[in-house]
Amino acid sequence: MSNGRKRLSVLALIAVIALFAGACSKSTPNGSTTGKKASRIVWGTTDSNTSNDPAKCYEFFCGNVLQETYSRLVTYPSEGSELKPDAAAAMPQVSTDGLTLTFTLKDGLKFSDGSALDANAVKFSIDRVVKLNVSGSAAFLLTDSMKSVEAKDAKTVVFHMKHPDATFLSKLSFSVASIVNPKVMPPAAVADNKTIAGSSYYKMDSANFIEGQSVQLDANPNSIGGKPKTSTILIKFYKSSSALKLALENKEVDVAFHTFLPTEITALKGNTNLATTGPGLGRIRFIVFNVKDPQFKNENLRKAVAAAVSRDKLNDDAFNGTVKTSYSMLRSSFGQYTEVFKDTFGATTDKAKVDQYLQAAGVGAGQKVKITLWASTNHYGDAEQDAQESLRRQLEETGRFTVASKTEEWDAYKADLKDGKFGIFLLGWFPDYFDPDDYFSPFIGTEGAKSQGSFFSDPAIDAKIADEQKETDAGKRDAIFKDLQKLMADKALYVPLWEEAEYVFTQKSVGGAKLDVTSFLRVEDLTKTA
Repeated sequence: MSNGRKRLSVLALIAVIALFAGACSKSTPNGSTTGKKASRIVWGTTDSNTSNDPAKCYEFFCGNVLQETYSRLVTYPSEGSELKPDAAAAMPQVSTDGLTLTFTLKDGLKFSDGSALDANAVKFSIDRVVKLNVSGSAAFLLTDSMKSVEAKDAKTVVFHMKHPDATFLSKLSFSVASIVNPKVMPPAAVADNKTIAGSSYYKMDSANFIEGQSVQLDANPNSIGGKPKTSTILIKFYKSSSALKLALENKEVDVAFHTFLPTEITALKGNTNLATTGPGLGRIRFIVFNVKDPQFKNENLRKAVAAAVSRDKLNDDAFNGTVKTSYSMLRSSFGQYTEVFKDTFGATTDKAKVDQYLQAAGVGAGQKVKITLWASTNHYGDAEQDAQESLRRQLEETGRFTVASKTEEWDAYKADLKDGKFGIFLLGWFPDYFDPDDYFSPFIGTEGAKSQGSFFSDPAIDAKIADEQKETDAGKRDAIFKDLQKLMADKALYVPLWEEAEYVFTQKSVGGAKLDVTSFLRVEDLTKTA
């Protein structure tokens, strides 16, 4: 941490940089850049806006909006993977023992309403996230290793750490560390969705948020990052990917991003009237087990489910073979990835192992276990129920399970999983920050596991995560990541299923489409010729 950069293993860095060198910056020609410049771009999405408050937002779409409207001390650039200063004047001074990080702010910083942005605002923002500690939020990303934050003077912010954390700078680039305006944001409550009080490229007036329909972002005259290339971004929400695809083809939207079915992506990539940017790192998809559930606190029952899954069959049933199957909770683009679930449970359904694990779980020979498999109806795309149905059939075809499939709309689903109401359910995960740690601490760390609905806790694993976070030797850190993958398979807390890739589709009149290293669409770079 002493050089102000997060640490990746050499293998991880090579693997993921190679992916993005040929992916995020890759796009089909975007047409002429001559002619009159348009002042507004319409972005269509099938996602939903759950919260615009950094203290609550822990989903991809709201994170993308906050990326464009809030500054942080450090940020990832629109291209490349090296952190850079944002509100900070430079990367921090880090004490020799790694327990103190000192930032100096840039001169003359202001929020969108003209209020001064100083060290007290930074402290207010971090303390507010910690004090609110909203259920299912990303507050744990800060509190796991941070002891306190201090405003030493108007321009100096000091973080005091519980232990050295090589990932902490990356976490400060995430939306949870956004700097909010203390004059606007309530100190003891979550702000409503009409409130954005930041200092980045865009601002949002409360009248321009229409729940479930649209969000209009307008250029912030006090932007820390500079002037965006297009002054207004209108985000329109669509109920289905098929409706968004039609709107794109009919030129009702300029940009379509997040989320299409794999088959729709193939069709859109082949449409010569459109431009394509990608792939960027998309979601990993997986099964979650709630270890507090009376059924699934039984580790061997969890393992029996894991042994029943055939990813190739799931891929064929739900996606016509178009997704990349996965055998680890770590994304395969990182060099530390190992196929631990294939090694432990096999590549296809293994009925002998299912029987073996059920016997160890105390289920008699020939007995069937009744379970309820949950999925969301409106968050992961139109193929979600196909995936759920494939898994239901696979489990029942072992002859050892009777499976009921149940669904909820996303808002209720998200609340119920965080309240521990599901025993087994489907979930997805986008990267928060560019480090393998982001595929471990939010899943098997005590605080992170709460946000996933697994509620797992093991002090020994918490200690191992702390070890990898403070480890400065890349080889030793890689070894810990491989150990953690093996532990995740041994505990069978999650079952990895497949990986997705993100693409942006635009009209030929649109230029500058970029997915950053965490797959956010950087709308500040978008242009359009009228």
